[in-house]
Amino acid sequence: MGKTNKQQFPIVLGCVIDGDRVVLIKRNEPSIPALHDKWELPGGKVEFGEDPAKTAEREVFEETGVYARAAELLPFTHVAIRKTPDGLLNVIVLCFRCEVLQNSLTNHPPKKVGEVAWKHFNELDPAFVQTGTLQFIKHILDRGKSSGQIFPQIQVNHHYMFLQNVDPQKNKRRFYSITLETSLSASQPFIITTAWGRINRSLKSKLFEFQNRDEALDSLHKLVALRKQHGYVISETSPHFPDVPGLSDMKKESEVERQLRFGICR
Repeated sequence: MGKTNKQQFPIVLGCVIDGDRVVLIKRNEPSIPALHDKWELPGGKVEFGEDPAKTAEREVFEETGVYARAAELLPFTHVAIRKTPDGLLNVIVLCFRCEVLQNSLTNHPPKKVGEVAWKHFNELDPAFVQTGTLQFIKHILDRGKSSGQIFPQIQVNHHYMFLQNVDPQKNKRRFYSITLETSLSASQPFIITTAWGRINRSLKSKLFEFQNRDEALDSLHKLVALRKQHGYVISETSPHFPDVPGLSDMKKESEVERQLRFGICR
């Protein structure tokens, strides 16, 4: 077995906030599912001999078209290990709070940037924002609140999945639900609630709380995989339920199963 290729380097992000909104990019890297189609702060690698503050300013402009000045280095780092086609990548992420000098979004972002947008805080769903980006934005928001700065009411997002296990031989109609609640303003940004039992009977439930998006989605993946292993099928999901591994090929409830669930078949 060959040795796994490992790389490590620093990344610098620029958190550009203008009033109640922040400029974000949607990463376009299908080869790295953990990054692809997720919103994140603009940023990139520090060039040889480059001041990290200049890296933040340069990357913000290159990826978004916004001219900004790096005003303050945030007092913590984010470390992430990602699987790439070339092996394992360990990135150490720094972030600068940046001030807008000229607001002009680019119409021609780099190849690995699928979309550029100013996002209001109250429309951000942590389920679709990169973990490090989420932590840096939350830090700035929490600090703003502690200093008396007023932000608009930040919404709570709900994602749900209902599953059934209908056995035509024994007519055991078992029910399982998974709800993911996310909020940028909550102390615990990710809450997973599960409920299970037999239809039309009392249910049991369990609650899980997470600070980290990757940990929350990993737990969601394991819950879905276990239900799939136990013969459950999907009866309903919310429109934007996170696309965890194994979900796309999970069996959907058939018409016969639906009839059994509603007591049409005996």
